[in-house]
Amino acid sequence: MMDMKNQNPFDAPQGALTLAMRMADEVGHIARRYFRTRPEVTSKQDESPVTIADREIEMVLRDRIRATFPDHGIRGEEYANHQPLADWCWHLDPIDGTKSF
Repeated sequence: MMDMKNQNPFDAPQGALTLAMRMADEVGHIARRYFRTRPEVTSKQDESPVTIADREIEMVLRDRIRATFPDHGIRGEEYANHQPLADWCWHLDPIDGTKSF
């Protein structure tokens, strides 16, 4: 998801929706690879669970966003924020519901 601040959501940068759909397809394969395999679960500083699937997916998403939109910000669940005050900022939650995953 992108934080659009005071911008019209229909004015998203050209190619943003296409990238989002491509990334969803790509990381879906990663999620399925780990699904029901009981990956090791560790706790983040806030005591929420995280797995290798969460981290691997977020890293792929970050790489694709940076390659396509280097001036965009990224706020993620698993890694430090990147340019969080940029005009366009992607919000990443690789696997919403890690406990159930």
